[in-house]
Amino acid sequence: MSIRWITIVFLLLAGICRGQGYLDLFSAGATVSPGNKVEESQGEIDVEEAKVATRLPLKLSNGKYLILSPYYSYLRLSSGPTRFNNDDAFHQYGLPIGYQQEFADSWKVLLMGIPRLSSDLGDISQEDFLYGGLLLFTHQKREGLAYKYGLYYGQEFFGPMIVPIFGLDWKMGERWRFFGNLPINGTLQYRAHQRFSTGLRFLANVTSFRLHEGFESIYLHKVTNDLYLFADCYLSSKVVLRGQLGRSFFRSMRFYPKNEQLDAAVSLLRFGDRGDPLTNDFSDGNLFGISLIYRYALED
Repeated sequence: MSIRWITIVFLLLAGICRGQGYLDLFSAGATVSPGNKVEESQGEIDVEEAKVATRLPLKLSNGKYLILSPYYSYLRLSSGPTRFNNDDAFHQYGLPIGYQQEFADSWKVLLMGIPRLSSDLGDISQEDFLYGGLLLFTHQKREGLAYKYGLYYGQEFFGPMIVPIFGLDWKMGERWRFFGNLPINGTLQYRAHQRFSTGLRFLANVTSFRLHEGFESIYLHKVTNDLYLFADCYLSSKVVLRGQLGRSFFRSMRFYPKNEQLDAAVSLLRFGDRGDPLTNDFSDGNLFGISLIYRYALED
């Protein structure tokens, strides 16, 4: 890759993401949570998850960008908590497409559509697809401090979901930084060395998966709130190996009949009477993860 091309790419990335000091163009990782106790049972369940994600910003004109963020995620429940299968695997293919525009000097707005295929891939049909959207405003208050305000809406198999978002990117000093979009994610990072950083990460995920018609198109409602201690080791200036140890809190993964839905969910609040789940839940547990990241630094 020529020096001229590298410079062009850097300018595009700097315009699309001035927060957190870097942009992860590609990441691939896996997390396991073994030996989780099933409620009202002597059984245990192992949870395995994997995800591959990319982020591709394309400049349209000054201050305007098209953002493509395709991803694939995998969830496997082994020695399952269900009476349907002892080895349940679920897949999600997403293609978020966004438009970002800068305005009023210190502001920018991001509008993103998020179509997904989310199922066990037993019989792919239109019923497997979910759609959502994100509106996010960013205000650069001053150098080293930015605020974000937004709203996420998504159609899930359990009903509509709405999440108000407050984001923050705060460079607290030469080594400390906090960034994230609450209540979805947040990272407190300590940069110990040019090639090593560590800190705490919080990740919340609420999603759903449809099972095929052989299981009467029931769905899995997944809720996770995970807190990690992480370490980023730079194998080169752009390739990062991340290890993380964590714990899940208030985790829930239960199956429901196709037509048992909520009226709406707003963050953690649920509205409507859905009825009882088809399966028991299982306990919170320990988390062990590793990932490989291709990262472009936006700051020295």
